[in-house]
Amino acid sequence: MSSQQDLEMHQQHRNAESNIRSWIDDIYMWRAEHKQALAWLAQIESVIHQNDATLQDHSSMIDRLERHIRQHEHEIAVEEKKEEFNDHTLLDDQHAEFTDNLTQANDAHTHIGKRHRQQMADLKRMMEQFVSEKKS
Repeated sequence: MSSQQDLEMHQQHRNAESNIRSWIDDIYMWRAEHKQALAWLAQIESVIHQNDATLQDHSSMIDRLERHIRQHEHEIAVEEKKEEFNDHTLLDDQHAEFTDNLTQANDAHTHIGKRHRQQMADLKRMMEQFVSEKKS
């Protein structure tokens, strides 16, 4: 006949086996969640690359505005040197287009900046949380 001590050991083993099965299930689930998290990180990386392409486009827009300013200033100076009546229709039309482009660039810059600051703050907060949890 088994002693009380043997029965207690058997019970502890059954409890431990139950815990171990639960732990193994947790590990499988956590690994699946890690794979999902890595997929999310890949999506985040993709968005950051897309944002960088947007910054490149925005930078090109700014370069075009700067070139327009230089060219338009030159054309205005040429017109001012003429002694005859100056028809500013072309210059006025060009300036109206420039004004529209400048407004679009300003709106884009505001939108890009707001989105950038929010995304960077979110990423920084997430990173700080991960680093602080790792230290704990």
